[in-house]
Amino acid sequence: MEISLRGQTTWMEVFLISRPEAALATDVLPNSEDRLAVIVPAFKSHHLRVMLESFVAQTDQRFRLYVVDDASPEDLEPIVAPFRSQLDIVYRRFPKNLGHRSPVSHWARAIDLSHESWLWVFSDDDVVSPDCVEAFWAARDIHPNGLCLYRLQADIIDESGQRIPHSIVTNYPSEQTWDQHIQALIKRNNTQLVVIQNIIFPRSLYVSQGGFEDYPKAIWTDVVTWPRWAQVAGFHTLAGGRVSFRSHAAGYTGSTLHQGGDRSQLIRLATPAFKDICALYTRVGKKPPRWGLLNWFARIFRYGSRPLSKSERIAASTSLKEIWPDWPIVRETVFWWHASRPLIRHNRGIQFLALRGMRSRPR
Repeated sequence: MEISLRGQTTWMEVFLISRPEAALATDVLPNSEDRLAVIVPAFKSHHLRVMLESFVAQTDQRFRLYVVDDASPEDLEPIVAPFRSQLDIVYRRFPKNLGHRSPVSHWARAIDLSHESWLWVFSDDDVVSPDCVEAFWAARDIHPNGLCLYRLQADIIDESGQRIPHSIVTNYPSEQTWDQHIQALIKRNNTQLVVIQNIIFPRSLYVSQGGFEDYPKAIWTDVVTWPRWAQVAGFHTLAGGRVSFRSHAAGYTGSTLHQGGDRSQLIRLATPAFKDICALYTRVGKKPPRWGLLNWFARIFRYGSRPLSKSERIAASTSLKEIWPDWPIVRETVFWWHASRPLIRHNRGIQFLALRGMRSRPR
């Protein structure tokens, strides 16, 4: 069986693509040169082809794409196969699913398949603009020590690929420290979308920092991991390129936060993450911006803005007490202010009175 891949092809690559079940993590592509590995932990098939097409369109093809199947119930290999003649691509299927229990564990074994010195963990349903890889290599030598988080601008798209109205369109500064990143994130007019998919990072940093923070469902993993790593490396925003992050009902955050599902679990999952953000400050001898973090926590769960249900209010109040055991009066005042705003906005009686007041104004 002869398989052609773009770039140098070894007998090991051919064997592994034709017989992925025979591969061990230490066997794949022994390649340590200064190259970029795009790691795609794959599970869903619906947008996989569109994602791959966006990498075919890259103006700079200096990367190797790893599609790592997390024991998906869908057959992903036939989707990947046509791209083998267009991309330097490796497909590997694992027989045991890890993502359901810990997506971060699956990301780790996917990264272990690669040997390139630069890593970009992507997803099976997002897309990139054609100049992303080109922008990365153009900026590669800006930080000679190699310790840098290269960040792409990002936006949020829906199921059909259209930008979601009123959603965040990022405007990252060119250079940013970890503290500046958090301070910008908690501002009311935040334009700092935080996702795993828009950061390219050195393998050496990944290893030295012990990998990604492992939270259930990987919710908040990016929010804590990037500033923790940036305490060592800092952020540099690339001059070109954009990642479009897809928010839809099939995604975990889409089904809970954006599509009207029960947000109680999502709220509870925030508790350890916010405590860890505070710990980033204490470990360098700084006071965490608790006021800003408290307001950010409260604002997150009224995006959209249907009122919090009773169970969601209880979950949010309980989480806040655990994150901030002090400041009870201020904490509860801020919480109820944010919790009541959607309630007021959706109250028909208040809407009617507000409308009457607007109509009765003298022109």
